[in-house]
Amino acid sequence: MNETTSSGQRSAEQLLQDFSLVSHVPTAYINKTLSVVGSQHQISQSVHTLLNDLENASAIASKKLNALVDDMLRTAPRLGYGVEVLRGSLQDLRAMAAKTEPKRDVLSRKGEAAIQKLVMLENVKRKMQMTQKVFEDAKAWSPPELIEESIGNLIAFKEYSAASKQVLFYEGLLHVYRGTSEFARRKAVLDRIRRKLLDVKQDGMGKSSLDLARSSIDTQRLTESSGLDEGYYSSFIKRAFKT
Repeated sequence: MNETTSSGQRSAEQLLQDFSLVSHVPTAYINKTLSVVGSQHQISQSVHTLLNDLENASAIASKKLNALVDDMLRTAPRLGYGVEVLRGSLQDLRAMAAKTEPKRDVLSRKGEAAIQKLVMLENVKRKMQMTQKVFEDAKAWSPPELIEESIGNLIAFKEYSAASKQVLFYEGLLHVYRGTSEFARRKAVLDRIRRKLLDVKQDGMGKSSLDLARSSIDTQRLTESSGLDEGYYSSFIKRAFKT
């Protein structure tokens, strides 16, 4: 009896597999199953067996379907609970996003303020470095008479433009010594050098080399030892040591 039942289940499962195929065609299936030509009695038995197999397969399929429906009914509440949890989580996320939006604006404003402060600090740093450079250059100008010889050599070799730039450079440094005992001594050195330059032959326009250097101060560069714009450098010193 068990063997018959097992055989029937295997036959039913085979039928279910055959009927679940996408390419299944009922007429083709019947023609294939009843393809053996025999007596009417044999055909009747084959049809009877096929109907029994189909009935068993239908019963098994119905049982599986009922089990699937029962399982879905049992899991439906859990699915509903899961959906509610997800909905609650979504609402929490929306609330968090709404709270984060103003903070993001505040952070953006703070970021802009921080950038402005960084720019300000960078300017302060640059001016501090420039101030330090001014004092270093002023300290290196010792004794003052040394420049008279070096600039005099430039004049002797007709390097008037380079000599004029040196005079303008040290004129800027002279402001550092204003109000000290060294001011008059250094000013006298520069006055002597300036007179030497003024004694140089006039150019075709009637201007001395020093005048030409002064007129082009905005486009000239300071000597390599300074690395700063000459006009800005001099004006910076004058502002810093204005009396």
